[in-house]
Amino acid sequence: MRRPSAALVLTATAFALAGCSGAAGVEAEPLEGVDLGAYDPAHPGNGLWLIPGEQAIAEIAEAVRAAGDVRYEGSYTELVAHDDPETPPSPGRTVSVTFAGDPESYEASLAAGDLALDVVVAEGAAYVRGNDAFAQRSGLAAARDGFVCLASASALDDWQPLLDPSLLVEQLLRSAEEVAVMPPAADAETAELVMGGSESPTGHLTVAAVGAPLPLEFLAGDGSGDGRFSFAGWGEDVAVTAPEDLAQGC
Repeated sequence: MRRPSAALVLTATAFALAGCSGAAGVEAEPLEGVDLGAYDPAHPGNGLWLIPGEQAIAEIAEAVRAAGDVRYEGSYTELVAHDDPETPPSPGRTVSVTFAGDPESYEASLAAGDLALDVVVAEGAAYVRGNDAFAQRSGLAAARDGFVCLASASALDDWQPLLDPSLLVEQLLRSAEEVAVMPPAADAETAELVMGGSESPTGHLTVAAVGAPLPLEFLAGDGSGDGRFSFAGWGEDVAVTAPEDLAQGC
């Protein structure tokens, strides 16, 4: 059975606070996992902060899947530790992405170290082009000259979850040992998911506090690296067509 949305959880909570129930004289019981102490009638919003962190992650991922098209960009830079504990970590490889569309139809640009490539998935086919490093390591020599139609989109699996909005958001959040949603101010349109605990946070995700809890910005950093992603245009149609400058057709 599908878990109730955060908005439905809030509606049920409001009825519980009002003492309503299906039968007179029977006290309504709050839904499991809902924090009634965090309920503020001045900010009903979507109620994401009323549920545990793990459930909030699932609600956000479901909202992302239901939203359709989105545009996002971001990067993650690894930090390389040194043998000498007195020497601070040095920046290592950076992985970056820009994406527009949904998992079934999108345009994206990716980079990882010296590799760089563009991806188009449209009309049931996947196409890539890239720099010399990508062409050499992928074995797609023609990708230097233009887009190459792939025999199967599974060839892009190594670049997941960067090419799937819900998988990306889930992985970013589940990388933390602990996630909690902070109750927003009464007039706030956004809420914060804090990663790593309030005592020593390692990052946060800003989401909409009104309507669907869709991500807006992600920032995180710890001893292993630093990441930043921004999201915009949720639900705005992105027109994606197959590329014309083909170096190798389907």
